[in-house]
Amino acid sequence: MGQRVAIGQQPIGDIETVVVITDLNGNLGEDDARACERMLWSRVAAARERVLINGLPDGASVDAQRYSELEAFLGSACLALRHSGVLFTAGSARAVLAGPRQEPGRVGPLRPFDEIPPGEVLELTFGAGLVAMAARQSETRWVLLQGSDVRIDTVASASASTRYLRAAWRHSGLLEVSPDGKSLVVTRDLVFRSGSGLAQFCTGSKGHTLESWKAIAPDGGFDPETPALIAA
Repeated sequence: MGQRVAIGQQPIGDIETVVVITDLNGNLGEDDARACERMLWSRVAAARERVLINGLPDGASVDAQRYSELEAFLGSACLALRHSGVLFTAGSARAVLAGPRQEPGRVGPLRPFDEIPPGEVLELTFGAGLVAMAARQSETRWVLLQGSDVRIDTVASASASTRYLRAAWRHSGLLEVSPDGKSLVVTRDLVFRSGSGLAQFCTGSKGHTLESWKAIAPDGGFDPETPALIAA
């Protein structure tokens, strides 16, 4: 680990403390470590005690059960950092163990089910009758609307981030299995940086792109007769 820290590409000027979290029993694989890296990034970002220099890690493909196990492991490590006065010193110990429910900036504001969200509302149809709804509020802010479908399975071409987010959000209750068991359903509005990334998240593959999103009405308006108009 000392060698890994020494040869890293991150800026090392004026560094006072380096934290290394290790698995004493050798139970973590490479994907586990990559998932933990993203989970820790989210915790540090939410705590706002340190300035994060590097961007959001990709994470890795883990299922919801493994995510929960890794969250418990990481929570214990973060509690040790708190007791040592290094990180997570504000708030309660319970909050340290629970961790953030989601990454900062990912969940949209609460919206009544019959309220039209800001932006242009579009839909994506895929699979066997699955429908996702999104509001394009800018080129870099897309909001996946509550009630939208998400395919349960992913294909091999899906990005690590896509697979990671499914596990993270199932763990936190932001994704739940639909009553008919055919899809996952979004329980809160969720924010994405691009329409293509959002399409990949919903479909579990790279086969759908930005052009796959279609306006609710040809003129970009809001047609109250469109099925699944409000994803809620």
